[in-house]
Amino acid sequence: MNDEQRQVIGDQIERDDPALTQLIIGRKGPSFNPYNYRPHDCDWEREGNALGQNTQIKELVFKFSIDDVTTDELHMFCRGLSGNKSIKKVVIERVDILNDIYNMLGPFFESGNVQHLVVFISRNDQLSLISSEMVNRLSLLLKKFNSLKKFRITAQLSNDAMKRLINSLGSHTRMTKLDLSLNRIGRSGMKALASLINSSSVADIEFWNCGLTDETAIILSDALLGKNSLQKLNLAANPNITITGWGAVFDVLQSPSCLLENLRLYNGHTFSDVSLTYLTDCLAGNSTLKCLDLNMCEGITDYGWRSLGTVIENSNSTLEVINLSGNSISSDVLVSFANSMSNNKTLKGLYLGAYMQPDNPMVLAINAAADSFARLICNESSIMDTYNSNHTLGYLIRPDLIRDRSEDHIPPRVLTPLHLNRNDNKAVSARRKIIYSHFSGAELNMQPFIDMDLEMFPHVIAWMARDEHGGSLLYQFLRGIAPMLDDGSI
Repeated sequence: MNDEQRQVIGDQIERDDPALTQLIIGRKGPSFNPYNYRPHDCDWEREGNALGQNTQIKELVFKFSIDDVTTDELHMFCRGLSGNKSIKKVVIERVDILNDIYNMLGPFFESGNVQHLVVFISRNDQLSLISSEMVNRLSLLLKKFNSLKKFRITAQLSNDAMKRLINSLGSHTRMTKLDLSLNRIGRSGMKALASLINSSSVADIEFWNCGLTDETAIILSDALLGKNSLQKLNLAANPNITITGWGAVFDVLQSPSCLLENLRLYNGHTFSDVSLTYLTDCLAGNSTLKCLDLNMCEGITDYGWRSLGTVIENSNSTLEVINLSGNSISSDVLVSFANSMSNNKTLKGLYLGAYMQPDNPMVLAINAAADSFARLICNESSIMDTYNSNHTLGYLIRPDLIRDRSEDHIPPRVLTPLHLNRNDNKAVSARRKIIYSHFSGAELNMQPFIDMDLEMFPHVIAWMARDEHGGSLLYQFLRGIAPMLDDGSI
């Protein structure tokens, strides 16, 4: 960022420009973010005071090292910043500024406005080991206020450091999300977390790649059997958990205290058929889970995947999304899934892959199972069969990854009714599929109307004219029915 750009952003800060909602302070060199900013003429005190009066900036990122700013300059900047009331999210990066910045930011955090804190401790873009002194200072800062709703720390924390840090979050009773991904969490750290879970409103915890073991999984499970608010849990990339630990976690799903709605479990080759079978048995007694992520569980074979069919066919299942992307699943298993879903009224997404090429094994499996999926979501045998088809399943690929023609490899006889299912009104889906399957084309098939009582015709016409999808049908119907009325055919 050159001097002219810094001047422009400095002016935006001072005039309270609503277009400036995020500001990244520091870091030399280019950045993808246009608001990567250092005060013009290095006037840190002036810019700190300007930020203190600003009411538009919502996110502030500290992204510099001690080489970018002196301690005195940083102190003057933070002193002015303490008056700010609009910033809700703060991100602190780099390891070599932490010792001083936590003390300096104390008054700003004590105002009670910050709701989201992210600490990424690195040096040269690599995770760094955080010292005991740094942990103490961060813990002291966390104890100075109680307004956090979201907290994330990514560092190489020791187990004792994790315990101290978690204990310092006890006053943040409104905290709902805790992201501890990439930290190593041992026995004492998990015990501190268990206490926090049972005494707070935390609803979302990320344990991605935290080195969890059977012991820590059991401690976590015991906490979830008690009073808790946890609705979303990410246990992915923890290969040291065996069926012993997974069994304890999955038993929670059958507990009356279970509130879990979203469970992420992808664990490569270490998540086995035995683990999945145990999970599906426990899901039979669960009425809360809505999203199950089994992405990239390469250790599961067709035997394990077939057990998932018992969950899919359960008419009492609450699952809305099952993510199976990145797995090897045969067409026979996909056929069994389709056959199991006839009574399922909740599953909206069965994600089988993304960015799939024509020769991708999953694409070949989907094509081989296409007849079964087509019959499931749009049975064309009769109008009544179409009406009684599944009108819930709308996606075989994650919606956020549907781009660049990524659905092109799904056969049209499956893809078209999938699209017609993508709304919240099942009656609308059924109507559109009936029109698509039985009353589309150049010539309208009038046979269904020939034996119909005349008093039903007003209802038929109203049904056709309900929206734009029936306009062409109504036109063809009126053209076809007129001569039949004239010659007495009906």
